[in-house]
Amino acid sequence: MKKANWICGGLFAALGAAASPAVAQGTPGLLEADRDAPQWYVGLNGTWADYDVGNFDEEWGGKLFGGYQHNRWLGFQLGYAYLGEYEANGGDVEVDGFELAALGHYPITPTTSVFGKVGAFAWDTSVDGTGVPVSDDSGTDATLGLGAEYSVTEQVGVRLEIERFMDVGDEDIDAISLGVVTRF
Repeated sequence: MKKANWICGGLFAALGAAASPAVAQGTPGLLEADRDAPQWYVGLNGTWADYDVGNFDEEWGGKLFGGYQHNRWLGFQLGYAYLGEYEANGGDVEVDGFELAALGHYPITPTTSVFGKVGAFAWDTSVDGTGVPVSDDSGTDATLGLGAEYSVTEQVGVRLEIERFMDVGDEDIDAISLGVVTRF
């Protein structure tokens, strides 16, 4: 996870550095009048999940989400997350689920904001042993996250998130995701 912390720190620094020239040049971002206007959005992220289960630590997955940004400070999001597949006890465990979350945003510049996220994750795990279903488990538990978003244009942004999905099959799953958001 230390490697992931370094990667995230570097990406946050890059987002901050990228935002500074944009502010100086008056390049795309939300206009001051539009910052408090409600907006719908959809997004797609690539996700790297860290399981710390057995000898397998990490897996790639993805997220598809949509939400409603009520104003510059508060938004709500619904999404589907596929957190990959790992090997445990002689079988392959696949993890996915739906997430409902509230997001608190803090605009740093006209083009960059940071956010915190808290919500619920309705998860499902499927265990297959050599291609034969062995067991399934499901539940609903908390999810927490921090992130940053950079607006490339008024409609398109790039988003970086760090999340924790808690008690998924008795394991906490840490995830880092990077993706694109489209506002309309």
